[in-house]
Amino acid sequence: MPKSSSISSSSLNAISLYFQRSQLISSLKHTLNTNAPLESLASLVNTPLLDSFVVSRALRYAPSADSALLLVKTLKKVPHFSHTQMTVNALAMVLAKFRRFSELQGLIDSIRNFEYFPGVSTKNIDMVEFLWYAASGDVDSVLRLWDKTKGRRFDRRCIKAYNVLMGVHAKAGNDFEAVKVFYKMMEENAVPNSQTYTTMIEHLVSSGKLDSAIEVFRILPRMRIRRSSRMYAALLKGLVDARQFEVVSDLKNEMQIDGVILPLRQCSHEEDEDEDGDEDAELASKIKFEPEILSALDETNVAWTSVLVCKTLKRMASRESVDNIWAFYCWLGNKSGRFTHDAYTTSTMLKILSSRCSDYSLYKDDLVDEMRSEWCKDDLVDELITKIKDDEMSLSYLTLNYIIDRRWTKGAIRIFRHAEEICKPLSKFHLMILYSSLIRKLTHRNQKVSPIGALDMLEEMIFRGVLPDIPTFTGLMYYFSRKRDLRTVAKLFRMVQRSNLKPDAFMFQILIRAYLRCGKVDRAFKVFQDMRDSNLMPDVATKAVLVKYLSKEGKSEEVAIVEAGSEEINHLPPLPLHAYIWNVSSFDLKRVYDIYYNSF
Repeated sequence: MPKSSSISSSSLNAISLYFQRSQLISSLKHTLNTNAPLESLASLVNTPLLDSFVVSRALRYAPSADSALLLVKTLKKVPHFSHTQMTVNALAMVLAKFRRFSELQGLIDSIRNFEYFPGVSTKNIDMVEFLWYAASGDVDSVLRLWDKTKGRRFDRRCIKAYNVLMGVHAKAGNDFEAVKVFYKMMEENAVPNSQTYTTMIEHLVSSGKLDSAIEVFRILPRMRIRRSSRMYAALLKGLVDARQFEVVSDLKNEMQIDGVILPLRQCSHEEDEDEDGDEDAELASKIKFEPEILSALDETNVAWTSVLVCKTLKRMASRESVDNIWAFYCWLGNKSGRFTHDAYTTSTMLKILSSRCSDYSLYKDDLVDEMRSEWCKDDLVDELITKIKDDEMSLSYLTLNYIIDRRWTKGAIRIFRHAEEICKPLSKFHLMILYSSLIRKLTHRNQKVSPIGALDMLEEMIFRGVLPDIPTFTGLMYYFSRKRDLRTVAKLFRMVQRSNLKPDAFMFQILIRAYLRCGKVDRAFKVFQDMRDSNLMPDVATKAVLVKYLSKEGKSEEVAIVEAGSEEINHLPPLPLHAYIWNVSSFDLKRVYDIYYNSF
C-alpha cells in the first residue's frame, strides 16, 4: 500500500487517479460509519472521480444495510453515474450479509425487469441469485433455487454451484447434508477441485474434527490438488486453538514448500474483507511499463510487497508484451533498498515466461528449435534460473510443475534438469510428481519435437529410484490403449504388479476398454471379474461398452453377471475415467470420502 498519496501535477495519470479515488473511498467509508448528514454524502459523490469501483468499495465497507441503501439512493441524483455488475453485486452482498431478504429480492426483480439497473446483464441471473442467497446463509432459499434449476442447464450445475451448496450446509451445521453434496457432485460427474476440498477442510476444522482435516490435507498432493491459502489458514487456526504448536511449525514449513502466502486477513483470522488485497489488485491493474507511470510510482513512494508485485505481474501478463513485463521486473529489482525479488515474485515471472509457450503452433514440424527457443524466451528463462541459483532461492516444486506443463517439450526437459538445484528441499514424492507431469507432456501431440519418449522418461525415473504412482501408470496405459498398443499396456500393468502397487478402478477400466478395442472380449470380461473381486466397479460408460461387446458375441450369462454388478461400492459411486486420468487414484478419492463421511 502507498505510504503517501501526494503526487506532482506533472504526473497526472491512471496512478494519480487511483490514489485520489482511494482518498474518496476512505471519505465515503468514514461518512457511512459516522451517520453523517445526507448533505455530506451527497457532496462526496458529486465528483468526476466517482465510478463503479469507488461505489462498490464503499458499499462493501457499509456498516449496515440501511447505510448501503442510503448510498444507492443518493447516487440516483448523480447524473454521470450508472450502476454496473460490480456495484450491484456489492449491494447484493451487503443485503445478504444483513439478511435483508425483501430488499434483496426486490433488487433481483429489478434486474430481471431492467428497472433502475438497465446496464446490468441478466445473463446467468439464476446462478447469480443462487450465489447471493448462499451468501446470506438462508438454507431454505438456497435449496429452493437449487431445486428450481433441476432439469435445466444452469451451467450444467457447475462445480462452483456444488461447492457453494456444500459450504452453505457446512456453515448451517447440516453436516451430513454437506457430505451428501460431495457425493452428489461425484455421482453427477462434477469433478471436485481445490475449492471443494477447501470447503471440506474448513467444515471439518470448524466441527472440531481437526485430525480428519489434517488427514484429508495430507492426501491432496497425491491427487494433484493444490493446497490453498484458505486450507492453510483454517488448519493453522485450528492447531493454534488446540495448542498444537509443533504441528503449526511443520505446517508453516509445508506452506513454504507449496509456495503459499497467507493474506493478512487470513493470518489474523478476521472475518472482514481483505481490503488491502482488493486495493493492491486495483493498483496492479493501473500499472504499465511506461515512463510516466514509473515516475509516478517513484514519486508516491509505493511500498512494494511480494503480494503487490505478483498481482502486478499477473495483471500485466494479460495486456503487456513479455519484454515489457521483463523490463518492469528488472526495474523493480534495481530498486535497491526498496524492494528485493523473492521466491514468490521470481516464480510468478517464470510462470509468465512459460505461459508464452502454451501456443500449439510451436509444435509444428516445420518450426525449428531456434525459432521455438526465441519465441519461448529461453534466454530470459536461463537468466532467471541463473539468478535463482546465485541468490540461493528455493522455488516451490509446484512452480516447476506449472512450468513443465506449459513450456515446449525441450524447454520443459531443460528446466526439469535444474529441479534439485532450484527446488530445495525436493523430496522423492515431489520429484515423482514432476516426472509424472513430464511423462504426461511427452504423450501429448508435441511428442514429435521431443528428444526423448514417455517410456524413456519412465525408465529414467525408475532407474533413479523414484517409483511412479498409480495415476502415472494409469495415464500411460490410457495413452497406449488409445494407440491400440496392447503389448505396452500389458507391460505397464505387469510393472504395476511387480511394484506391489494395487490397481485402482481407473486402471481396471482402461484394461477393459483396451481389450475391447482390440477385440479380446473374453480378456475384458476376466478383468471385470478381477475388478469386482477387488470390490471395485466400472463407471456406467465402461459397463455399457462391455455389455455391448458381450451381447454381440452372444454371451448372455456374462451380460447378466455384468448387469447384476452393484452400482455402488462402499458408499462411493462408480467414477468416470475421463475426469480423473493422470491425476487421481480412486483409492485416494475413496479415502477422502470415507474420512468426510465417517466424521459425522
